[in-house]
Amino acid sequence: MNQALIVAHEDVFKAVGGGVQVCHYDYELALRCAGYQLTRLPYRQQLGIIERGLSRITTIPARPRGHPELSAALEALIQSDRIKTIFYGLDIYPKVAAGVRMHFPGVTQVLLSHGVEAVDVAIAYRISNRSAQNLVRKFCLGRELALEMARRAEIDAVLTLSPFEVELEGWLGTPKALWVPRAIRSIALPLSPMDRRIGTVSTLNHPPNLAGIYQILTRLSEIPGNVISFRLVGGPEHLGNALRAEFPALEYLGPLGDEALTNEMMTWACFVHPLFVNSKGCSTKLALPLSLGLPIATTVYGIRGYVWDETIVPVARDVKQLLADINVRASLANFEYWRHQTTELASTMPTFRQIGKRIRDFLVNDR
Repeated sequence: MNQALIVAHEDVFKAVGGGVQVCHYDYELALRCAGYQLTRLPYRQQLGIIERGLSRITTIPARPRGHPELSAALEALIQSDRIKTIFYGLDIYPKVAAGVRMHFPGVTQVLLSHGVEAVDVAIAYRISNRSAQNLVRKFCLGRELALEMARRAEIDAVLTLSPFEVELEGWLGTPKALWVPRAIRSIALPLSPMDRRIGTVSTLNHPPNLAGIYQILTRLSEIPGNVISFRLVGGPEHLGNALRAEFPALEYLGPLGDEALTNEMMTWACFVHPLFVNSKGCSTKLALPLSLGLPIATTVYGIRGYVWDETIVPVARDVKQLLADINVRASLANFEYWRHQTTELASTMPTFRQIGKRIRDFLVNDR
């Protein structure tokens, strides 16, 4: 076993949460399969007035450069536990990594990326119609790019969630990067789908998600005599309620816990993920329908992060094609066929053991 530290904000380690916690849990499982014995080092973020203000205005996560208390704790553990590898979960402090590099040059430092934040800042800037907010975003976009490059100046490698992110990492100056694909755990539960009932799960204050849902609901509302029922799970609730007020076909359910979400999803004829831009990270929301064997209709952007065989489950390139896929896959007459296709697709995806070997070859054997 290789002794390693895994350093992250305390919220990242929570047992219950959203996409951040799901991705981090899977990273840890893959690293253990790669042969690492992990010691967790959680920390609390230290934010200044500027970071807090910008985060509130733009919804961009605050990202300071240093954390003296973390540096001291980290260096103490490196010495006491003879640590040879440090994994930074989700984020990294440039000054912390620089201190490790200065005092412990033999320690390998790896970022477990959840996506390049500047990608979503750029998307929000492009699709927003609020000029005052965009003025701040324009400033933040340049700031984010500078911070992203600073974070990579002292590290040795990045594990990331999609091939697109691997390309971005090279552009940001990362020495080497590896795509860690999603693994699927099968869940054997009886499904009780209702004809023409579709649904999705979404973080609505994430601009690419909200824009995609708005596009598909707009198209559905233009269909004369539309009989498709669109169920939406997620928050914030004020955005979901605003969508429900505008689109009568939408049934907004708000945020749901894991058990309630699974029970709700078991009544859907098809899971829909309407994403039309190449946003950061991966689509964690597809893991549950893939595990359940639920028919899926999504786009080429929606499958980012997965080893997806399009000969088994084709994906759409635009909103028109996605609507056509929904029309076919939301019908109970086609349910068993598309359920079989989803199950077959999930069976072709890599296991955690295979992903662990991929990481081990990348970090240990390829030196």
